[in-house]
Amino acid sequence: MNETASTQSPRVIIFDDDRSFVNKTAREASVLGYQAVHFDKYNALQAAVSNAPKNYVSLVTELKNDSVDAFKLFDFVKPRAPHIKLIIVTAFGGVESAVAAIKRGFDHYFVKPIEFKMIHKVTEGVYNKEAGAEEINQEFMSADRVRREHIQRVYHVCGYNVSETARRLNMHRRTLQRILSKHTPK
Repeated sequence: MNETASTQSPRVIIFDDDRSFVNKTAREASVLGYQAVHFDKYNALQAAVSNAPKNYVSLVTELKNDSVDAFKLFDFVKPRAPHIKLIIVTAFGGVESAVAAIKRGFDHYFVKPIEFKMIHKVTEGVYNKEAGAEEINQEFMSADRVRREHIQRVYHVCGYNVSETARRLNMHRRTLQRILSKHTPK
């Protein structure tokens, strides 16, 4: 478990095995005044949720983690901490899984990459009652960003093998290496 900031600030639980997503989300959360608490083991998460104070405002989870899927996590968390907003943020989203998640009772479903401000807007309705439920207007990604995210997904599926990824994307290996070495476009 990794915690930052004071115990009085609203806490966002992040249950994900993608370290870059966890670090980015924790940084963005702290800028908005949240404390990010990261768990990568289901047992540790269970213990924290069982004693969940009111300043735990949302739980962000990947659809499928190594130890548990999001639906099993929902079945554990919702009865014990109904005040926590449950949000799925996944790299491998589809319409069927999104519909299943919303029907099950998840508060929102996002496909990576997202900015923490989107999670903040979902959480805001619970933590700041006077703010009300603000409609979420998801910003569209640029074409370069969509291209980069597709390349990243294929790269992940290929086990971070550049040559195999280049073959599957039908592009030259050196071109792919140049793209991967650049920062993600906005």
